[in-house]
Amino acid sequence: MPASKAQPQKIAAVSNRPDLYELKGGRTRITYSTSSIAGVPQFHYKDATRDLNFSGHQIESVQTSLASEVTVTLQLLTDLPGIKFTLVLPDVTLGKKPEVAFKTFGVLITTAGGLVVSPGGKQRQTYKIVELAGTAKAVEF
Repeated sequence: MPASKAQPQKIAAVSNRPDLYELKGGRTRITYSTSSIAGVPQFHYKDATRDLNFSGHQIESVQTSLASEVTVTLQLLTDLPGIKFTLVLPDVTLGKKPEVAFKTFGVLITTAGGLVVSPGGKQRQTYKIVELAGTAKAVEF
């Protein structure tokens, strides 16, 4: 009887770094993936008045000493207030788990006057903190 060769088993490796974040706080829901089937980041933002999707270059991601900051523009008009949302993502490692619960916050940034530069002497930006909790996961795209 011929000896059979053992076939190597494919084991899905769990990445130590998450690439999908699902968060909620109050009436706000966020889903952010660092990549996608299309190969670009995806960001979904939903609150009481908005339900918006962003992709690729519409998402600004920068690493700061605070955390990874992911920003999308919710409203950009020349004469109305501009509104951006920045998600603050702390460093999360998964270890051997496919998913980890964590807490963070986002910041709604409203700029008075939108793109129109108003005369000096007043604060143009205001901030509203949105407390968020959810999960960080590693997924295969």
